[in-house]
Amino acid sequence: MTDKFASAAELMRQVLGAHGYPFAVINHPISSATPAELTLQAQQAAAACVNILTRTTSARPNGNLAKATGADESTARQSQL
Repeated sequence: MTDKFASAAELMRQVLGAHGYPFAVINHPISSATPAELTLQAQQAAAACVNILTRTTSARPNGNLAKATGADESTARQSQL
């Protein structure tokens, strides 16, 4: 999911009764990203998915995990309500 559409995904998650269903979020847009940027985002999304599947990350009070922007901060955001 790209960050531009994360709020829509969160709304659909609630509408469908999938509260707490986590998902990884990458930067938007991807269409103008370079191959190197896409590779980095794919790696970050994969790491976020591993965290989701192993539940090794902790949520913020609002249920969202931080979306970071730097090399070590750019782990894809995960939402867990």
